[in-house]
Amino acid sequence: MFHTILNIYDVFKPFEETVLREQKTYNGHLVDVVKMGENEYIDRLYSTDPFDYLNKDIYPFKRI
Repeated sequence: MFHTILNIYDVFKPFEETVLREQKTYNGHLVDVVKMGENEYIDRLYSTDPFDYLNKDIYPFKRI
């Protein structure tokens, strides 16, 4: 088992692949977005509402 507070892409990222991160507002929520090639994925959600973390539209690693 491997446990770390770092993002999985920072630890196991292939050397030839560049990952870009930025903060965006997606569906009214502040999220960190990871760009890999032409695709964007939600990496982290910032919210104080517990129900936001149960929302299937903004879960981590969802392609947007």
